[in-house]
Amino acid sequence: MKKFAISIGLIGSLFGLICSFERWFGLGFAGSYGVFYTNAPLLIAVLGLLACFFHNRFPKTTITLLSISVLNAVFLIIDSVKFKSESTISADDTLSVHIIDYFYLVSPVIYFLLVSLCIFVLLKSNST
Repeated sequence: MKKFAISIGLIGSLFGLICSFERWFGLGFAGSYGVFYTNAPLLIAVLGLLACFFHNRFPKTTITLLSISVLNAVFLIIDSVKFKSESTISADDTLSVHIIDYFYLVSPVIYFLLVSLCIFVLLKSNST
């Protein structure tokens, strides 16, 4: 059961890493945001990914880091909704632009759900 949870956590952390990297890359071109605001979500996503890789060695730390990763997912959800409301994409744009925009909106939610499920399964398996 723990292998399943770690697999789900890895997939969720990969979604978080992709979303954070896309956000970091986009805000890097904008250049008007602080270093902490742009880099912190990316670093926390990497920590969540590393926590899944080193679960066998540090099981308590894994749950703590994944909990921080869930807070990162909540931040990314709020941030993606904020940026979506400020978006200038019109109906005339190509399908690929809409798919990328939709992925940017949905990937933090997938990140949140998978990492939360991973934490739940890990806590449940530790208590039994």
